[in-house]
Amino acid sequence: MAIKKKRKIIYTAVALFVLVGMVLSVTLGFLYDLFSVSGKGKYSLPDVVAMVNNEEITGDELEFQFEQLRYFYEMQGVDLNNVEMRRQVQLQILQEIINETLLFQGAQKEGISVSDSEVEAEYEEILSERFGGDEEALEEELANQNLTTAESKENIARRLKIEEYIAQYTEANFDEEEREASEEDLQELYEEYLSFFKDDEDTDVPDFEELKPLLQAEWEQRKRGEVINKLLEELKEEGEIEILI
Repeated sequence: MAIKKKRKIIYTAVALFVLVGMVLSVTLGFLYDLFSVSGKGKYSLPDVVAMVNNEEITGDELEFQFEQLRYFYEMQGVDLNNVEMRRQVQLQILQEIINETLLFQGAQKEGISVSDSEVEAEYEEILSERFGGDEEALEEELANQNLTTAESKENIARRLKIEEYIAQYTEANFDEEEREASEEDLQELYEEYLSFFKDDEDTDVPDFEELKPLLQAEWEQRKRGEVINKLLEELKEEGEIEILI
């Protein structure tokens, strides 16, 4: 039983590594007021915290995203009661908002569109997978975030446009060999995971073939990160960005 438990932990560790990468890629997807910290001073956000090619990013947007990610940072041991640390975290989140804005602007410039049926299908998938088909539960969650169903679908459309923009950029700028993982690529990634447990003789590490699907997912996520970083570098060089905090 102990071996099975440790094996499960390893699978979970690999899966979480992939999940965290997804959360923090563009997305961190996708990624809001005046706040004070008791005993630590006060830091105020301006009405506009950044300009991205003449598009405003507001303090409300930043504070909203900050509150959405608060739990994640606190789980990492980040002291958000410290004003300077809080400001650093806000700057990190702001950079992700800027990145997402640049990608959406790029998608708009390329004339990328999504159909109502695509948006509806994605909405229904979220309803089914995250809320078990309970529309009232979904609407309650949206209300907690001060969002309407229509606004949530606008957000879905925005994300789908960005996804298609990234896919088209990848197709145009990376050949097929660069887009697909070789056995050697996956083996190197497997060696990384083995190194995590090299001093733990009691751990039963799954073999390469058993972990291959998760290794493939991790490799694809890393490659996606490389593509997005390259695209963002180009967009930042071409664009005009002003951070106001």
